[in-house]
Amino acid sequence: MENFAETAEARIMEAAIPSIRRLCLGKWDNLEYQDRVSEACRIFLEDLRTMPLNTGHFLEEFRADLEVKMGELNRRTPSFRFDHYSLDAAFSNKTGETFDGYCLIPSTPTDLTRSEVDEFLLSLSPLARRILTLSMRGHEPSEMAEGFGISISQIDQEMEEIRQLYNLWNEE
Repeated sequence: MENFAETAEARIMEAAIPSIRRLCLGKWDNLEYQDRVSEACRIFLEDLRTMPLNTGHFLEEFRADLEVKMGELNRRTPSFRFDHYSLDAAFSNKTGETFDGYCLIPSTPTDLTRSEVDEFLLSLSPLARRILTLSMRGHEPSEMAEGFGISISQIDQEMEEIRQLYNLWNEE
């Protein structure tokens, strides 16, 4: 059985990944996007394990650490490695307007709100996901407690954990 720290760490990491992905958009162009996200996740996990969490400034400290470490990594990575073949590479037209290669790929518009909500729901435990879904459909905590065979205080505890994960996930 996993210990509490490992479980908590995994849940925090899952909840943080969408924010980490957003932090990596349009930055550190010498690295491919997937490499940026992977390295940023490693830095987040390292900071989660080593920085004090009770200061109330963990996310600001993580972002500052991320900027420094990713900046160093970006400078060490040769820009010619991906050159104009990278979708992240900056292009410009005759008027000086810049854009990246993603705009050259035809695609149907994506509802980012929907995908972000789906990502958040998938980051929750199965019980928390069911509780949140039922809550959004208007079910009362007493109904859910009875249906799951648990106490109302357990429902409240799960809802508080969901709020905390959402706040972490929603931070920019």
